[in-house]
Formats: sequence, C-alpha cells, structure tokens
Amino acid sequence: MTTTPCGRMEPTPGPTAAFDLNQALLQSREQARAQWAEGLAQFQSQMAAIANTSMQEVVQAAAPAFALGFSFSAQKLINEEHEVLRVTLRHRGGAEEFSEAQAPQEGSAAWHALTASLLAGLLGIPVGNPPRTIEPDQLQTAAATVCARCHRAASASGLGTAAPAPAAAPAPAADDPEAADDEWDTGAPDSPEAG
Repeated sequence: MTTTPCGRMEPTPGPTAAFDLNQALLQSREQARAQWAEGLAQFQSQMAAIANTSMQEVVQAAAPAFALGFSFSAQKLINEEHEVLRVTLRHRGGAEEFSEAQAPQEGSAAWHALTASLLAGLLGIPVGNPPRTIEPDQLQTAAATVCARCHRAASASGLGTAAPAPAAAPAPAADDPEAADDEWDTGAPDSPEAG
C-alpha cells in the first residue's frame, strides 16, 4: 500500500502492472529504433560522398538528416582517467547512438575535425571519391595494357626467357595426414601460381 498526498491508501502496483509497464517501455524502444532505422535509411539513400571530413562539409552533407529528425552533440568525458570525445547522434523518436575517441584539446581544430569525422561515421556518410564503375570492355583493354607492360619489362630485364616449369610435387601418401598439410601441387592449372 502507498499513501497519496491526500492521505488515502492505494494498492501498490502488482506484478501485472509492472509487466504492462515493462512491455510498454519495450514497445516504445522498438518503435524508436524503427523510426531511427527508417530515417537513417531514407537519408542514406540520397546522400553523396564528401571530399573530406571538415565540420562545414559534414554538417552540410548531414542537413537532410537533420530535417528528418536527427541531431547531434559533442562532449568531453573522463573515461578511466582518459579524456574522451563522445559524439551522440539522436533521433526525435528517442533512439540514440554514440561514438567515442581520445579527446584532443577542446575547441581546437583537431576537436572539430574529430567531431566531424565521428558524426560522418555515425550517419554513414562516405568520405573521398566515389568508386568508379568499369565497363567489361574497359577491363579487357586495361588487362591487355598491363600484360604488354609486364612482357616488355620482363624482356628488357632478361627475364623474358621462359624457365622450365618445375616438376609437379609428388602427391602425399594417403595414410600420412601431416604430409597432406605440408605439400602443394604447384602444377595444378587452377592454382594462383598458374595465373
């Protein structure tokens, strides 16, 4: 029994009420995580790579995420006698994640650069040039060019003459398990050396 401010006695919530409260909290967390995931997926589907992790460039790239309900904070914490910079990314639905690194001088250029880098990581913003796609005909042309260069270099250095291929290693005895681990068949056409 608990006493209310008016002096009335009310029953203490029982196991059923605690279970219901716990279920409501779990459902709320799941809903917050779902909103987080949906917002982050929507942001990542339309973002582009940035050239570097300057604070200005990361914040500009993150602007669509902020419009979707995300926000961030950066703070210095003492963690096991070390100063740590923690960048926390939050969503208006209640979910949050953070990333930490050893803290540089607070307010310094290194502080801002590290904050931007951690924020870019939390949002999944790619940094650097986007990967180029290579068409199959470009791949064949590039391979032919590389092979021609290797052949010319080998000829110029005197390595162009073909040495006789080593004889294939004898197959290990079937009843000797250690020999099977130590021997290779270098004459196999699908081995890396054959290429």
